[in-house]
Amino acid sequence: MNKTKGKDLHKAVRNRGMVLIAIGTAVMGLAVFFLLHIYQNKNEEIFRTLIEENLTSTHQGQASDIRGIIRETGGLLEKLADVYADTAEGGGSGAYLEAIRELEYLYEVDYYPAEGLQEALKAAGFPEGGREIRNRLEKGETVVSDIFLHGGKEPVYVFSILAPAERDGSFTGVFCAYLNADLLLWTSEKQKYDHADNMLLRRGGELILDGSDYVEGLYNLYDDLEEMKIPEAKVELVRDAMQSDETRLVVLKSPRQGEFYMLTSPLGYNDWMLLSITHSNEVRGYAAPIMKNTVLLVAVLLIFLALLLGSGWCVYARQREKILHSQARYELLAEFSDTVLFIYDCAAKNLVFTPNITSRYQIPKADVIRPFDGNALLTLLHPQDAEILRDMLKNTDQFEQNHAKSITLRFLNREGEYRWMRCQGQLLQDKHGMPLSVVGKLSDVHEMKAKEQELIESSSADALTGALNRRAAQERIEELLTHVRCGFLFMLDVDDFKKINDSRGHTAGDVLLARLVEGIRKEFRQEDITGRIGGDEFVIFMPDTGDAVVACQKAESLLARLAALGEGMSVSIGIAAFPADGGTYQALYEKADAAMYQAKKLGKHRYSLFTETSAGS
Repeated sequence: MNKTKGKDLHKAVRNRGMVLIAIGTAVMGLAVFFLLHIYQNKNEEIFRTLIEENLTSTHQGQASDIRGIIRETGGLLEKLADVYADTAEGGGSGAYLEAIRELEYLYEVDYYPAEGLQEALKAAGFPEGGREIRNRLEKGETVVSDIFLHGGKEPVYVFSILAPAERDGSFTGVFCAYLNADLLLWTSEKQKYDHADNMLLRRGGELILDGSDYVEGLYNLYDDLEEMKIPEAKVELVRDAMQSDETRLVVLKSPRQGEFYMLTSPLGYNDWMLLSITHSNEVRGYAAPIMKNTVLLVAVLLIFLALLLGSGWCVYARQREKILHSQARYELLAEFSDTVLFIYDCAAKNLVFTPNITSRYQIPKADVIRPFDGNALLTLLHPQDAEILRDMLKNTDQFEQNHAKSITLRFLNREGEYRWMRCQGQLLQDKHGMPLSVVGKLSDVHEMKAKEQELIESSSADALTGALNRRAAQERIEELLTHVRCGFLFMLDVDDFKKINDSRGHTAGDVLLARLVEGIRKEFRQEDITGRIGGDEFVIFMPDTGDAVVACQKAESLLARLAALGEGMSVSIGIAAFPADGGTYQALYEKADAAMYQAKKLGKHRYSLFTETSAGS
């Protein structure tokens, strides 16, 4: 009897224990599922944010590349026009024109003289014969045309960039570059989304270009949105985006086509808007393997919870931490972009990159880096930039909620060269607001920076002497006049320069002008502005110099240096004081020019300060 009761008691205890284990397992399982559901939704939000950022970055890069090519082409044509104006009979412009024609993205480049320009533009296919374009060209504007049909037997749709050519202040013709209209929807290989549909529209929604088809007047964006039954509130967001001067992303959802991303960017020319459409399921499909891995991890957690109730929450916490800081989710996103992703663990102070940092950017290290241990970052970054990244990772309070922080850094590649990359990071926090990790991306912007610098240099420098051209010199001086207290403007003119060209040849004249600028640079300060404003006319501006004695000494020293060259170089110099003789560039220019002519009257190869006497002469 006692033995039977003991067996029954043991069985009851065992059964009760099993019931408790089962209940505990069920409760813990439900809790785990509930928490993982919340976490999965958070993952979805993070993925969505990263996808939108990558789509926006790609779209901005595409629009920037298109604008850059247009600006570059316009700058080259303007420089060509300057060469044409500064050389006899346009000498050197022909060779320069041939060099421009070699640019791979150009369809055609030509020069049209002013006489017969209207007929030439009409023959080329310009709408209405290009009458409006000619009017703008005669005003000195560089013009970007609308798209039109150009060519002979096999015409193509193009748009044109035109720069006016002048000589002695008169309009003589135009340099014209034709570019394929397809260029406006061009996407670089480094920023390519095969699933994105690109279109060119006007701000009013009229479609101009779709793929290689010119379809202006046959389609309107808002009619299409109405057919897709897009809510009016969303349509208004699209209208706002089409009128904005910034890149905008709008998420739309259609009963027929599902969710899709619409991005718009103004190109800055002719009311053109670049529009890209990407369907959500085509990019969010990259997250499917991660969701699958999450399910597998749940199964593993449940097995552990069934066996170890007491340690179940600890196991879950460890797995949750591993999921939160898993690099795999970011590696999948990296497969459809050249963007390198990284995670910085705030607790462990570890920095981990996706493997494509090595394959795409040739960075020598892709393993775990501890940025606060000695010189760990010096294997990756320029010494001046290492502290910038450390500050970004250390001071997490500088991150705005739900906003990425962006900095530009120089990374070292395997060839020992530094390349500029944009680093963007966003802070992830736990439910108590404590920092967990910084999730971010790296994008190569080296070529963009190099192109920007080349454009600046090519558009502002005089081709012969290396001094600033007329436009750039005036802009720099006008900018200085807004914040300097005093200064002197020098006007230089080579004496009898025409005789030098006639007797010794234009090549000798060009050499003389180049040596003149070389002499100016040796006599004046680095911060002084030197510009070539005409064939043999130059201006020099000395900012923050108020002593006329100093200005005269500079003029005397320059005259002596030029005389010492032994080439018969003679110049006349006029000097005007700022602000005494004028508060604007134009006023100073006129006063210095009058003083220069006074110096010529007094015998040439001398300088003259502006006085009322020189103004009346």
